[in-house]
Amino acid sequence: MYVKMEKEILFSDVPQGWALCFNQQCEKKNCCLRQLAGAKAPHTVQQAVCVTPAAWADGMCSQFVEATPVSLARGFDRAFLCLHSRDARHELRLALTEYFGSRGSYYRHKHGERLLTPDRQQTVESLFRRYGYQQPEVFDEHILDYCYE
Repeated sequence: MYVKMEKEILFSDVPQGWALCFNQQCEKKNCCLRQLAGAKAPHTVQQAVCVTPAAWADGMCSQFVEATPVSLARGFDRAFLCLHSRDARHELRLALTEYFGSRGSYYRHKHGERLLTPDRQQTVESLFRRYGYQQPEVFDEHILDYCYE
C-alpha cells in the first residue's frame, strides 16, 4: 500500500546529531537537505553538529544530501504473519535481529516505529524471500519523506 506524503522540512524531524550546514556561499544550498534543515533550526538552538569547510573540495561537498523525498517503508508485521513455518519465522527473526543490531532495533523497525530506507528495504525483502515469503509486498506501508541517513 502506497501513501504519498509530501511535507515541508521540519527541524523536529531531523535526528539528533545529524550534521547541518550553514554555508551560505554553497552553490547547492537550495537543494541540500543539510542546508535546508539547518535553515529550519529554531533561534533557541545554540549548538549543533555541523558540516565543516573541509567537506568542500574540488567543487564538491562530501556531505551533500539531495533534498528529494524517497520511498520509505514502515513496518513488516503483516508479512511476518504470512510465513507458513514457525521455524522460518524464528530463523527470520534471528536474521533480522542480527541485521538491525539488537532486538530493540528489530522490533522498532518491525512495528513501524522506525522507517526503512530503500537500501534497508532491499535487505529485508531478500531475507523474507530467503525464508519462504512469496507475497509481492513485504512492508505495511510506504511513504514519501526525507531520508536523514
